Amino acid sequence: MPLSQFLMAILNEVLIIIAFCTIYNFVAMLFSEITISTTICILLFIAMFIISGSLALTISSKEYVNIYYDENGKGNIVSQTINPNYPGEQKIKIAKTIYYFMPQGQAEEIQSGKTEYLSKLPFYSITLIGVVNIVGIYLFTKKELK
Repeated sequence: MPLSQFLMAILNEVLIIIAFCTIYNFVAMLFSEITISTTICILLFIAMFIISGSLALTISSKEYVNIYYDENGKGNIVSQTINPNYPGEQKIKIAKTIYYFMPQGQAEEIQSGKTEYLSKLPFYSITLIGVVNIVGIYLFTKKELK
């Protein structure tokens, strides 16, 4: 891995940590009791993990299914058929957008070692951090302080 990609991965990882902290801080601001906010944060992390896994399956689905013929331990492609479970290009594009906005999806993308979207991931993180902070500030000004 070249130095520029390594530094980009480090930047992405730092932004992912900040995005997680922003989301959890948002939850802690909404719910003043520590046990409730901790429970919601844990459930939110598990939910993001499950959602990112299902989105990854949607993103990685192929348009064609290969039918193999095994001859003495060697697989030969006999034919390709259309995958009946293929979601379509539009749904895959929407799934990728949601996947990259989630910090869990970004972390999985970096962990997989793919460098195709490595330069775009910081924009997703910064956008998520900004949106969550703006919504948090708006809701916090509306909340009554005791």
